[in-house]
Amino acid sequence: AELLARLLLHPDKEFTLSELVEHLDVPPTTLQREAQRLAEVELIRGRKVGRTRLYSANPTHPATGPLTQLVMMSFGPIEVIAEE
Repeated sequence: AELLARLLLHPDKEFTLSELVEHLDVPPTTLQREAQRLAEVELIRGRKVGRTRLYSANPTHPATGPLTQLVMMSFGPIEVIAEE
């Protein structure tokens, strides 16, 4: 849930796996599997730039809007305040 929340709350940003691992404090293999599952159902996008894979929210998925609202209510204020 934290991976999806991070991506949905920052819809205009792409993150490397390393950035996500550092921010979410999750083992890389766990995060990679979760990202792969979310990409398979097209909730997130993954693209390669050289040897680096970048992940971002998929704004065209029909569930993105409702999920973003839910995440904002659940994680949003804490996430936004923590970054300020």
